Amino acid sequence: MTGLPQLTDRNPDVIRLAENDRAVMLDRIATEITATAGDQPAELVAELISMYREVALRHTDAGWWLNNSSRHLGRIIAREMTDEDRARLAQLGSRRR
Repeated sequence: MTGLPQLTDRNPDVIRLAENDRAVMLDRIATEITATAGDQPAELVAELISMYREVALRHTDAGWWLNNSSRHLGRIIAREMTDEDRARLAQLGSRRR
């Protein structure tokens, strides 16, 4: 994946592993949201995926990606959301079918 923020750690091997985990997690966000979207409009689903990825990508510490790679993504992202993110999520929710 290109255009992603550079991950940080003193150990280049940790960064390499975390980059892999990050790619997997970003793919999981799309897969899990799409799988649970039902008949929601594609545009709404795409916006939700984008928002969740945006929240996750705020983390540039390689350790965060390694530590969270096997955890429940929805819960992780929900904990990371700001009040502004929650307001955006509520707006998206109001557009659901």
